[in-house]
Amino acid sequence: MKKKLLLSGTIIGTICSAIYTLILLIAIVQVFSILGSYAAEVAGPMLLIILQWLVFVVDLILNAVSINAWNNEEKFKKKKATIITAIVFNFICAIIAIFSINGEASTASIVFSIIILIGLIVASILDIIDLSTKKDVKQVTENTENEDKGISEKIEKLNKLKEEDKITEEEYNSMKEDAIKNELNK
Repeated sequence: MKKKLLLSGTIIGTICSAIYTLILLIAIVQVFSILGSYAAEVAGPMLLIILQWLVFVVDLILNAVSINAWNNEEKFKKKKATIITAIVFNFICAIIAIFSINGEASTASIVFSIIILIGLIVASILDIIDLSTKKDVKQVTENTENEDKGISEKIEKLNKLKEEDKITEEEYNSMKEDAIKNELNK
């Protein structure tokens, strides 16, 4: 099972987080280099920049860890919580990007923040779409129908899908009836 949208989403999220993390790190270094006698006046804003940087670092790590779960079902199941956490952090980082857009910033800074904002939202949406699709159920049922197996084996596979919450009760009943009809029509 390959989850290409998950791969795309985690790559986009990783790139956006990495770029913004790097920009925030540069800002932190620049501010610390000119602090001097203004240390007390910029302590509050510096704390906010450092907290933003830490949130983006966590987001970067979560997205990077989630990347290798896209083509392996076992890894995907083990890292599902990490992927969901990465999605949440993408949205948190998007909110931070929204608040970093203010009237005093340069046009380039505003455009850059908007691009990062859009990238993080797109990454999260792609991840959510791939997490919520059940396309592997269709593949399993098509393979089951194409193979020449007895009705008991088909129902057993459907029971397994139902137990794993990959299909709903209605889907289960419909597929079971279809399998019985197909077996009777042979």
